Amino acid sequence: MEQEIDCKMQSNSSEMLVRIFAMLLFGLAAFVARAQSLDEQLVGRWQAEGFPSMEMIFRADHTYIGRSDRYVSTGSWRVHGNRLTTVSSSPSSGEEGTDTCTVAIRGDRLFLGLHETIKNSHGRQIGKAEQWMQGLTYKRVR
Repeated sequence: MEQEIDCKMQSNSSEMLVRIFAMLLFGLAAFVARAQSLDEQLVGRWQAEGFPSMEMIFRADHTYIGRSDRYVSTGSWRVHGNRLTTVSSSPSSGEEGTDTCTVAIRGDRLFLGLHETIKNSHGRQIGKAEQWMQGLTYKRVR
């Protein structure tokens, strides 16, 4: 009788360990997939909430277009960790520059944090780096 109880306890312990290991493995796979997919999540069209004419389009080839009623910006983009860097030129203003900010995507919402912009002309920095907050939330447009 004692041996049967020991066998059942060992069997239950083994099953429990297998379940815990499977849950940990699944959790790790989900974490890795999420960490690798920020680039993929960013690809698409995003519209500023409350400003229907203001949008950003991020393409899979790492080019982007940002536009509103008065502004058009085009260039390239890349993600490092949770930081988005865009390198742009603006035909409407004649400016070139690099902008870096924190980025987060929650569901169909895009949040951009503190920006740091460096403006350039003919390959040379103009003035000091500017830090600013946009304060807008973007919604994915399907």
